Amino acid sequence: MALDRGHAEAALLDAFFAAGWTQENLVDTLVVIGDKVVSNYLHSTTQIPVDFPAAPAL
Repeated sequence: MALDRGHAEAALLDAFFAAGWTQENLVDTLVVIGDKVVSNYLHSTTQIPVDFPAAPAL
């Protein structure tokens, strides 16, 4: 979905819904993708440091 800039093939959506996901889940998924894109663009452009401690290595 992200690679094709939101143009999902019908087979991809069919598989998504066949796996038990709903229209609401699709909307949530798209919002998460959008949030990640915006966050990455903001950080890449502004280089503002992350304002929380880094997670410890697992």
